[in-house]
Amino acid sequence: MTSPETEIRAVLARYGMTLDRRDWPGLRACFHAGATVDYGRLVQGTVDDLLAYLAAETATLEQTMHLLSTCVIDPDGDDAAAAETYCVAEHRGPAEHAWCRGQVTAWVRYLDRFERRGGTWAIARRRAVVEWTRGG
Repeated sequence: MTSPETEIRAVLARYGMTLDRRDWPGLRACFHAGATVDYGRLVQGTVDDLLAYLAAETATLEQTMHLLSTCVIDPDGDDAAAAETYCVAEHRGPAEHAWCRGQVTAWVRYLDRFERRGGTWAIARRRAVVEWTRGG
């Protein structure tokens, strides 16, 4: 039997990989139905709002790479957990791209509430905090 922490880390890894591959159904699967997101001034609302935003914003980018590292998971009973995860996100695109302007790096913290529903761990609520950026 796999531990909740291992399953949660797998969801986080899939999030980064599916985002970089623009695999929107795969990215959607990282979230439970009805999950909410708060990406500050970028997007707030539902997962569908997030997916629409990401698809539009990355359409003209050449490459992205989301490197998730430091992660602290705090269980809250058997079927819920809080997780804070660091991410360094690299974006390459055309010089005329509105915010990338060639290349931009963002340092982000994901503050997540994970829940296990029907035996599956996924994100129920996410807040993304951009700590700082370079380039763009």
